[in-house]
Amino acid sequence: MRNSDLVRGFMGGARDRRRGQERSHGRSDVGAERERIGVVWDRLPAENMRVRRLASDDGQSLIGRVLDAEQVRSVRAGFGLDGGPAITGPEAFVAVMERGNALALANGWRLARRRLMGANRVEIEGPADTDLPALRRMGCTVEIVSFRARIFAPDAAAMERILDRWPLAA
Repeated sequence: MRNSDLVRGFMGGARDRRRGQERSHGRSDVGAERERIGVVWDRLPAENMRVRRLASDDGQSLIGRVLDAEQVRSVRAGFGLDGGPAITGPEAFVAVMERGNALALANGWRLARRRLMGANRVEIEGPADTDLPALRRMGCTVEIVSFRARIFAPDAAAMERILDRWPLAA
């Protein structure tokens, strides 16, 4: 089935009678799918709006949104579900460094990508001066930039230790 056929069927259009074959599901199934998605659509992140339709080996048809690992936590919070899958240090490092996503920690800190001296780095925003020794022990570097101490996580291993101590905010 082509994507245009899926969109036509999803939006309640006429059945696909291409090549004399009817689609495997009726209009009532399409309406039920539209109703199920409509209830949760506003709770999903606005970015990365890709929708996928999959068919299982037993013929069951599934439709859903593609979410990044860090978006799963915000979606679960939107549905009122606590906990959920945690992002590992390497996943968080890739999310911040490659995609530029800022991640919020449960203690109010943020992990964000910053360009400093010609290189991208993961900066930890929000720690007090009393937190600096603990962050140094975890492998973070502290640099004085414009008379201000800035803390950076140099690699995924340091990010893993940070997330073990201060998990991501739900």
